[in-house]
Amino acid sequence: MPHTLYKKSRICLDRLIIQGPIMKYLERLRQHHDDSYDHSLRVALMSIDLGYENRLTESEVRTVGYAGLLHDLGKTAVDSDVLSKPAALNAKERMEVQEHPRMGYLQLEEGLFRKIKMVVAGHHEFQTQPFPRSSSERRTLSRVDVADRREPDASIARLTEIVAISDMLDALASRRSYKAGFSREETESILRRQFTGDPVLIDQVLNRF
Repeated sequence: MPHTLYKKSRICLDRLIIQGPIMKYLERLRQHHDDSYDHSLRVALMSIDLGYENRLTESEVRTVGYAGLLHDLGKTAVDSDVLSKPAALNAKERMEVQEHPRMGYLQLEEGLFRKIKMVVAGHHEFQTQPFPRSSSERRTLSRVDVADRREPDASIARLTEIVAISDMLDALASRRSYKAGFSREETESILRRQFTGDPVLIDQVLNRF
């Protein structure tokens, strides 16, 4: 299983998960699908650890940690039997699951989660088969207030690809209801074929395997 390189990453995660608004959303996810909840904790920890390695500011580390915790919140809108199905999903079920970034974006409160919502919405877009969004949905998900427009797009993109690689790594390496965990070699092969973000991040997550 992947591990972290920085002791302060666990301390940071422990501080983030006790925040009132975060606890509310995490409890909703835990009650709906415990496996997705555990996965989100691991993704958040890996995202924080990568944030420290890539010298993000403390504010950015917290943002990427929050986004890691909440990236699968939208799965609360997906039937838990679909999430735990021990076989390949049919076309209808795949479409339902692929809606979860959009549903997570819509569930999060605008004022408190302005940047986090943008990362949640895009966390499946750094892969060879990204979850597609229509032009109208792109306009909705990219609509930002005046403060957002002062934020460089590159900053949000960097946070998003960190959550994306953390999500992909854990999905591959961890045992889930529908599969066993892949080996390091298998995981590396898939990441190098399917992750479309900064390839340096692939090297960094593999250093933690």
